[in-house]
Amino acid sequence: MQSCRHVLKLINKSDLSMKRVLETTSGTSEFMLPISQFVGTLALCAVLIFQTRFKDPNSPSDFGTHLGSIYLFTRYIIALSNSLASFTKFRSLQPYMRQVYWNWRRLERYWNSIPITNTRNENWEARSAPAVIWKEVSFKYPHRANLAIDKISFYAPSGSFTAFVGDSGKGKSTALGLQLMAYLPTSGSITLQFTEKNSEQVVTRSLEDAGSGFLENCAYIGPEAYIIEGTILDNLTFALGRTPAESEIIQCLKKTHCDFVFSLPGGLNYKIDALEKGLSNGEKQRLNWARALLRKPKVLILDEPTNFLDERQEKALMDTLVEMKGKVTILGGFHRSNLLLLADQKIYL
Repeated sequence: MQSCRHVLKLINKSDLSMKRVLETTSGTSEFMLPISQFVGTLALCAVLIFQTRFKDPNSPSDFGTHLGSIYLFTRYIIALSNSLASFTKFRSLQPYMRQVYWNWRRLERYWNSIPITNTRNENWEARSAPAVIWKEVSFKYPHRANLAIDKISFYAPSGSFTAFVGDSGKGKSTALGLQLMAYLPTSGSITLQFTEKNSEQVVTRSLEDAGSGFLENCAYIGPEAYIIEGTILDNLTFALGRTPAESEIIQCLKKTHCDFVFSLPGGLNYKIDALEKGLSNGEKQRLNWARALLRKPKVLILDEPTNFLDERQEKALMDTLVEMKGKVTILGGFHRSNLLLLADQKIYL
């Protein structure tokens, strides 16, 4: 009987684990309750089957000699309960998985719409930073009823700083995505005006026509610090397409206040693992700034680029932007930032 009590306690434990699943999982209690009852009933039926099949009339114990089988079966029930708990947690991830799916579809459409080639686009051989012209630009996401961007028009001269300003959800990132050709306008046009590299002629090209050549001359700094597994040097030269001199790298690190690199073991050869351990978010974001400067862009796109920086670090980067103004056309999206003080014009969304 002592062994029977032990088995029944284990069965009860499996049923309690199912109840914990119900308590910690929202929206699945109706689905899980019958399963919990089924598991408990199945375990009790197994006890009765073993009792009937392996009963020894000459033994005072009903199924003591087969307790190991009952024990292992009960452990199986507990494991099944745990797997069901994992299943319900997976159900809670569905909204996030849906976001992954839609962002993948957007990336797929982007790859299909932008003619990325191994040669520089001849429609974009600019001598200097281009002027950017938006004319009545509107954009609507397919799954939404309202326009994310509604008839925005502006002219950003070569080397100027234009800021999209607005609260969260007002379309700042969408506007920058349009400039990066991640989306195509629903209506209106985005054009570039620049002096050709081998002549003095000022030409106007549509953004779509400029294509990959425009993107090759862009740098982007976003709200999240993009870091790959590898050394600091690997991260700085990621997708650069050339091998910069060490002096150039050091200069970019100093301009973006990445002096912490020089105190790391190995310096530029310091290894960042897959979990990005050893660097703070602010340090990773400043490395993104250094990577952008190494590209020597003609257009700089900023999307809340000081998200992880304190006010002192943000003000320090303002000096870097002051140096870039006049040489680089800057477009940025900001909620609240000291960088807005440097903007030549603000587009309120």
